[in-house]
Amino acid sequence: MKTLPVALFVEGLDDHMPVRPLRAALAQAAGWPAESGRTRADLTIYPVHEDWAAASRWYEVWWTHRTVTVASPWDETEAYPEVTTVRIERAAVLPAPPVIPLDQRPAPPVDITHLTEAELTMLGGEDRARETAERQQRIATANDLTVDIYDWAAYAATVIDQLDVPPRSLTPGQRAAAALARYLDAQHAEIATRASALSMTANALEAGDLAPLDHLDRTAPLLDPTLVTERPVAEVIARTTQTPQAPGRRGRPKIGPTINVAYPADLLDRIDALVEGPEESRAAWLRQAAAAAVARAEQRVPVQPDW
Repeated sequence: MKTLPVALFVEGLDDHMPVRPLRAALAQAAGWPAESGRTRADLTIYPVHEDWAAASRWYEVWWTHRTVTVASPWDETEAYPEVTTVRIERAAVLPAPPVIPLDQRPAPPVDITHLTEAELTMLGGEDRARETAERQQRIATANDLTVDIYDWAAYAATVIDQLDVPPRSLTPGQRAAAALARYLDAQHAEIATRASALSMTANALEAGDLAPLDHLDRTAPLLDPTLVTERPVAEVIARTTQTPQAPGRRGRPKIGPTINVAYPADLLDRIDALVEGPEESRAAWLRQAAAAAVARAEQRVPVQPDW
């Protein structure tokens, strides 16, 4: 199997020439990098609209790179960023795939076992019924206009030869645009991973399986200081860091020296709105927020360049 030096993508568009069989055949014929290039342009195959397609032009191959654009809001109240593909230069035009000759197209065996005795008699017996079914099958095969009539495997082999070209380097600006696209991808991945972690933490609370999370009071502020303000994480921390009371003593164990801090009334109202449940207090919430802020201020992780 041949391996292409650059990433290859096949874009699917409504009312355009088919891409699913092409994509599947290309994957069987060659391999290529799974991710978009950082310093190199990608190759993207675009189908031609069915109204403009000709036998000599079913697909176009373009050098492309990814970037971030502002999407026009449809059901959203505000515009939002999204990753899109920018065409740099057309690399090739691909013709229609070859059609498999009629006598070489696979056809299932004719089955007449579903016919009743009355139907077989009407058709002139079993042999005549089989001949009729075979003739209908030949007519259906000759009139078939689906993607199954094309030799996608042979077509993919010729396409891969055309795509096996030297890589094209991105300009500094194009590299920056591609890096911004990866940055947005990372943001989306972080949001999804954070939501998954909170959901799994809530499941652990419900199951009472907190032993693997007994270090959460130390790791959560380092991972994301805002995690300690989320109810599942805060409750796990509260349950795994409780200090046993000494016998004969009553009340909450002493946490540390008391300090008096004045807060604006509107800020206290916003904090109270975040405090949930009878087991959580304003003071506990403020302690967790302060711990998160300190952890964030103390954390010094050097940023590695993404190249």
